[in-house]
Amino acid sequence: MKNILLLTGLLGTGSVFAQSNLNLSSDAKVTVSSNWVLTVSGGITNKGNMTIESGSSLIQTHTGIDANINTGNYEVKRVGGNSASSYNIWSSPIMAASILGTGNVYDGTNACDIYAYNGSTQEWKYDYPVNYSGDCGGNTVTFSSSYLLTDVTPDNVMNPTRGYFVPGDGTPERVFSGDVNNGEITTTIYATNNTTPTAWAGNNWNLVGNPYPSSIDLADFWTLNTGVISDGVYFWNDPSTGTYNACSDYVVWNPIGTVGSCGGSFNSSGLVSSGQGFWVYANAATSSTVSTATLTFNNSLRTSASNSAFYKTAPTFERVWLSVNRGSRVTNQILLGLKEDATVGY
Repeated sequence: MKNILLLTGLLGTGSVFAQSNLNLSSDAKVTVSSNWVLTVSGGITNKGNMTIESGSSLIQTHTGIDANINTGNYEVKRVGGNSASSYNIWSSPIMAASILGTGNVYDGTNACDIYAYNGSTQEWKYDYPVNYSGDCGGNTVTFSSSYLLTDVTPDNVMNPTRGYFVPGDGTPERVFSGDVNNGEITTTIYATNNTTPTAWAGNNWNLVGNPYPSSIDLADFWTLNTGVISDGVYFWNDPSTGTYNACSDYVVWNPIGTVGSCGGSFNSSGLVSSGQGFWVYANAATSSTVSTATLTFNNSLRTSASNSAFYKTAPTFERVWLSVNRGSRVTNQILLGLKEDATVGY
């Protein structure tokens, strides 16, 4: 395979494709401007610096594990909400993005407001080291082990493929710095049978996220993980009301299409943007014990479609949305899709 040496440059508006490995020299400073797509068919050896602006994409198409070599640095920028009372679900396109601390992704955010989700126990937890001291609105709080994740070692570092609930910031651009995620990445998800559920009141929920610096295609993700997840993919769509977990705050996608809950807004999303987290529902546990399965992401999911909003051309098959009302309040929405390859059953 050929190698391309890239010294410095600003990639403006459009697409660049490298049918080769890509090498960045030690003095290289490369910026992928907003709405640009840089596609590399091989690995990247980065000895310099690459900045991927919000709305732009870096796509790698090779199969298998990560083929990159990195002694330089990547910066991936993403824009979220700007209200401290409005949450986003975030995920990291960088291998080891630190959460809090000077210069880190969520520096200055209230430490008590950055939530992760423990799939094995179906509880909200934090991803900080044991006895970590954080600023919670002017008060210093020490996080003992009872408040921390047990599915993974809590360490103040965003785990690739894990979703994090984080409030908005007055300066909404978040900067992820380090080595980009690439190649096949797997994570454990949990099917549970809690008979005394927590306030979340559920089983089988797992908060995950897109690990790449580009959008991924949900239809391909769903196919790749057939037999592992079911029901749908759930997105937080907070309208900035400050009311957490309101009925209208979720949008649900499956291969038939998208619906909003309680009259909440939605679009015909078929993409997950870089930095976006979402919920998946693990196939139900078959016993009283917790069971695990492997959720897989790979480069075949990555797409050059919009990396700034979740839009996609609507499917060609017929669909009907039914809104069920109680008085003047929309309480539920049902989507019926008429597909020739549909099977009989639930």
